[in-house]
Amino acid sequence: MVDAGCGTGRLLPALRAWGVNTVIGVDPSEGMLEQARRVHPEGTWLPGSLERLPLGDSGAAGLLGWYSMIHLEVGELRAAAAEAFRVLAPGAPLLWGFHCPEADVPSRHMAADGRPVVLRALSVPGVAACLQEAGLELLASGLRPARPQERSAQGMVLARKPR
Repeated sequence: MVDAGCGTGRLLPALRAWGVNTVIGVDPSEGMLEQARRVHPEGTWLPGSLERLPLGDSGAAGLLGWYSMIHLEVGELRAAAAEAFRVLAPGAPLLWGFHCPEADVPSRHMAADGRPVVLRALSVPGVAACLQEAGLELLASGLRPARPQERSAQGMVLARKPR
């Protein structure tokens, strides 16, 4: 399983609890990867981006992008979808979760340069279309309204690489 945009590796315990034994985390931030290696030494943590995963073709048993594509513009999102298609094994699933603001908004979090991280305005149909254009089969998608503590609705798209 690939955790694309793994950050500090915070999802590794949940993935392990769900029976995923091998987790490869990929993130562009060496600082995040250092923390993942320190807190979760049982994982494999590699530098890379959603658009250029450091993995071979058709070998990943699954790909999780949990709120990591919120940093991507439309062209980059298409590249990330094509890259997911490249690394996934035939029949392997992909799950992307993301914020769905109506417009790009600054996050509460700061980037390394001290500026607020921008959450891109993504829509469930738009993300699903990018995955389908890349050759993935759409299995399910949904939009959950924002909870009181959230600033935007939350989207999810489940797809898989055809067998």
